[in-house]
Amino acid sequence: MRKLQKIALVTIFALMGTVFFYGMYEYPDAPIRSCDRNVYCGKMGKAHTKHEFENFKIWENTLLYGLPFGMIALFLLRERKKH
Repeated sequence: MRKLQKIALVTIFALMGTVFFYGMYEYPDAPIRSCDRNVYCGKMGKAHTKHEFENFKIWENTLLYGLPFGMIALFLLRERKKH
C-alpha cells in the first residue's frame, strides 16, 4: 500500500508541475484577453489568435480547478507520522 501511495504522490505532483510549467512556457504574457472583436492580446501587447485564446482558457481553467484538487489529494495521501 505504501508503494502505491508513493507512486500516486509522485504522479500527482508531477502532473501538477507539468500543467503549471506548461502554461508558464506557452503563455508568458498571460493573461490573454479579448482586446477587440476577434482580436486577443496578452499583457505584453502580443496579438493572439482565437485558437490560442481558447487554449489559454482551457489551461487556465485546468489550473484553477485542478490545482486545488491535486493539493487536497497530496494532503490526503501524505505519509502521516506516528506519535
